[in-house]
Amino acid sequence: MRSPGASFDIRAALSEEVRAAAAALDDGASGAIHACRVRLKRAQALARVGHAFAPGLAAVFNNSARAIMDSLAEARNLAALSKAARKMAKRSGKPARTVLRTAGAALENARKAAAPIDLTAVDAALRDLLALAQVWPEASARQVKRGARYVARRARRG
Repeated sequence: MRSPGASFDIRAALSEEVRAAAAALDDGASGAIHACRVRLKRAQALARVGHAFAPGLAAVFNNSARAIMDSLAEARNLAALSKAARKMAKRSGKPARTVLRTAGAALENARKAAAPIDLTAVDAALRDLLALAQVWPEASARQVKRGARYVARRARRG
């Protein structure tokens, strides 16, 4: 009989993703908000794996991560749309180029005029999310496998 292999450490993986999200915001680079949201989405995917053996904790984790991403969404969406408009303007004909440049500038102005992100609240929420990640129960290899099948099933439906 083979000894069971080491189980995937979901607690460490979740903690690493949440720490990376916080580090991305602390970095302050131009894509910091996007990088933070990507890391939080990865953490949500890991929490879905953990849903198989800690459904209540996974739901709380998901709701908390979603709230953080919602607080960052407006600034991220306006920045992405502005960037897309400027990029499309470079590849478009003259009439469309003028309209796209105007739209890009208007979106950039809307981003600057939007309410600033409360980074202290986001940082506190990320610390709370990290605390949730660190209390995640250990899982057996079978539970992780069942959670991975759950995520795969959801992905096929999506």
